[in-house]
Amino acid sequence: MCLKVIIVGGNSKEKYFIPKKGYEIWGLNAIRFEWINKFDRMFNLHMYKHLKRDWKKGIKKEIEWANSNKKIPFYVCDKWKSIPHATIFPRNKMKFGSYNYHCGSFDWLVAYAIYLGAEEIEIHGVELTLEAGEPISAQACLMYWIGYAEAKNIKITVAKDADLFSNYALVKTNKVYGYDDVFLKEDISKKKITIKGYKDK
Repeated sequence: MCLKVIIVGGNSKEKYFIPKKGYEIWGLNAIRFEWINKFDRMFNLHMYKHLKRDWKKGIKKEIEWANSNKKIPFYVCDKWKSIPHATIFPRNKMKFGSYNYHCGSFDWLVAYAIYLGAEEIEIHGVELTLEAGEPISAQACLMYWIGYAEAKNIKITVAKDADLFSNYALVKTNKVYGYDDVFLKEDISKKKITIKGYKDK
């Protein structure tokens, strides 16, 4: 049986999420939505001691959910005494290329899907550009693994609720934070742009 995977991120929107027969739905980091009836695998790819230090509220939710859904595989980096049935993520078995390049949970999930022999990977609700707590390299790393998957003829679908494959630019203004209307991100992708010496198509 061929493996087809839907990876669900925190910005997922119900209107773009169409459950498909034969697909596994993967979730992570206490990201769960009422409109998703069932997850097939859940992941939290952080060391327990780091979560206990930095994510006390979230780790409590993870433990409660995992122990209430024992039939759903729950993958972790190291052993959690509070979730005795959790599965240790097989990081050391996943050997790809020359580099140990991982900068976020989503690229690990894509790499794991490749390792399992997935034929299709669909990604929802992932942005990784200005999200709090995400490493600067997280989006580039995810893009690398998407490209790696495509090179192996794995079909990749990035849903409309994910913001990947956009061209970002640095914008300079003289606006004053707190007083002027300052945007952390301004989407001008649908605007007609006029720049001297450049014609927008």
